[in-house]
Amino acid sequence: MKKFTSRVNIRYGYYPFVTSLIFFALLVVSRRLLTIRYARRRFSLVKRYNTRNFFFKFFYELKVLHLSIYLLIPLVISFVVYPVNVPLRKIPGKIYYKRLGRLSYVLASLNLLITLRSNILLKVSKFNYTDMIPLHKWLSRFIFITMFVHSLVYMVVWHIDDIVVKKMFKNKYNLVGFIIFVIFCVLFPLSIRFLRRKYYKLFYMMHHLTLIAFIFLTPYHARPSVLVPYFYFDIAILAIIVIQKLFYSRVKTIIKKVDIPGSNLKLIKLPKFTIFGLNNTNFAPASHLRISPYHILNPLFWMLPTHPFSIASLPGDDTIDLIVKENSNGKIPMMKSLKLKENKRFTITKHFESAVPVSCLNNCENLLIIVGGSGIGYGLPIYRYFQDQNMKMENGDGNRKIKNIRLYWVISNHNDLKVLKYVESLKDYEAEIKRDFHIYITRESPKQVIEYRDSAEVIELEEIHVTGKSDSSVDDCKHEVLEDCKHEVLEDCKNEVLEDCKNEVLEDQVSVENDGLFDISNDTFASVNYNRRPNWNSDFKYLDEFDEFDDVEQIRDNTWILGCGPNGLIKDIKLLANRKNVNYSIESFEF
Repeated sequence: MKKFTSRVNIRYGYYPFVTSLIFFALLVVSRRLLTIRYARRRFSLVKRYNTRNFFFKFFYELKVLHLSIYLLIPLVISFVVYPVNVPLRKIPGKIYYKRLGRLSYVLASLNLLITLRSNILLKVSKFNYTDMIPLHKWLSRFIFITMFVHSLVYMVVWHIDDIVVKKMFKNKYNLVGFIIFVIFCVLFPLSIRFLRRKYYKLFYMMHHLTLIAFIFLTPYHARPSVLVPYFYFDIAILAIIVIQKLFYSRVKTIIKKVDIPGSNLKLIKLPKFTIFGLNNTNFAPASHLRISPYHILNPLFWMLPTHPFSIASLPGDDTIDLIVKENSNGKIPMMKSLKLKENKRFTITKHFESAVPVSCLNNCENLLIIVGGSGIGYGLPIYRYFQDQNMKMENGDGNRKIKNIRLYWVISNHNDLKVLKYVESLKDYEAEIKRDFHIYITRESPKQVIEYRDSAEVIELEEIHVTGKSDSSVDDCKHEVLEDCKHEVLEDCKNEVLEDCKNEVLEDQVSVENDGLFDISNDTFASVNYNRRPNWNSDFKYLDEFDEFDDVEQIRDNTWILGCGPNGLIKDIKLLANRKNVNYSIESFEF
């Protein structure tokens, strides 16, 4: 019977392995075909597809629920009824115990494959390197479940037979399997979203340790062997990952960091050649790069996460610009080890392709860009790219005109606006920004009211007006008031502190006016909306005007909404796009 179960499961293992490769091929081919053939179609409209195209549509969109159906149904069927030349009711249960373990290891090959960030593979498949993350998460969970049930069933059977110690601890092969089980059980709670985000560095390190243990220890534990072809296939994928990291990573120095008073947003400037090499300076708008504080020869570079950043500049700019959000301690959220400093050396991994679809870059005629917080680093280069297309058209160098380009930026702190002062390239788009750039400040209004922590009194912060230039709130001074007046009578103290602060703001404003940077005021933008988020009905009502045209379908086909921000904003953008029946592409801060 032992030889029978081993022989059957060896043959069975090839089935999910081949199924996984076919599944991955379908992902690549469907995205490639639909990108070419249906570049100008909206994938939200199922009725516009026949059965064959409907099938490919699910692969293109990478909806986890749909993909689970395509992948899991053949896997489950083969798991249960794979031919063993005996009636199904007479198949020994031990076959399935073993089969679960083999299935989990076989699917690890597909899991590695979909996380491969090879630039060649991404260009061929038309995927962005972040597209596969949802599928990777759910596939990892399925692998954990199969591995967990495999281990648990054996432990229960051994306990019933009262041979746990003999089978689990005195058998070196089973002991290795138990170690793998324990490592997975440690990783599982850390993978829960709340804990993953809170202890991301620990999760990431444990994730890599679990991967290494699973890939390298399972061949020792498994009987019959899983060396051929699964282990060698996994080793090949891991080698590619290591080689491309070595090839694309360089240790370079940040040349400038601009701190924005009162804001967590910072502007980081990098020399172009440090990222792309002297002969390779072209990249799509909203491409990414990754930064690590560790040298590539440091083991922590491989075991701890690198942080992805959207490139906030265009290839024609003098530097590579990043707009990043830092905590009060100067560190990047979820990246406790990453604190970007001027003149400090970091390991920078070469750019990854933009998530903006090629069909949008080539065919878009109406564009809405909606971003939140540091997502402005995603939105600005896209906005500038399309404005440049219109400028080329006006100068007779372009071949198409984008009719509508609108940029919406949602922030919670009005001081975040100041980061735009230091994006010198915006001076070339002043007229366009005044017409198309809308600001939403969610938590503040021009007249701030703050509560003194040790008193029931309320300080009303008045506004400061700078003649001929910008209006700014004295909200920058609220912390000074609370700190300086905490041991004094509030009424006697606050006026003096506020007056000193007003003078400082005025001096700062004068220096900004004379430094040649991009000027910021309420009049700079198309609109500045205080104390509210976008109204998804009234603020975008002009999209309904398309219905008045005879070629409404063609107009909607060439209308795109691009978004970047937290999950709440992303969900609203998706709802807006589906309600208005237009294309969309999004990037989320959260995962």
